[in-house]
Amino acid sequence: MGADARAKLLTMARTDGKDRVRIAALRAFATAGPRAKAAKGDLDAIASGTVPEFALRAKVARATSSSCWRRALAERRDDMTTAG
Repeated sequence: MGADARAKLLTMARTDGKDRVRIAALRAFATAGPRAKAAKGDLDAIASGTVPEFALRAKVARATSSSCWRRALAERRDDMTTAG
């Protein structure tokens, strides 16, 4: 994923006024997989936010950016089921 695309998607994911656009941007990071690894810090910030819809999608996107994404997704699932 190019730096320009990453910057634009991060702007959309953080500040767009429409929830659907923010979710689509986070979905793009999840689809990009390991190519979105450079956005990990920004995805961490969204994942620790207070809006559950965005936090969950950011956690999935962050997990898929790992080269071992299946294990990372399983760890995120375990984190989410034990939290609370």
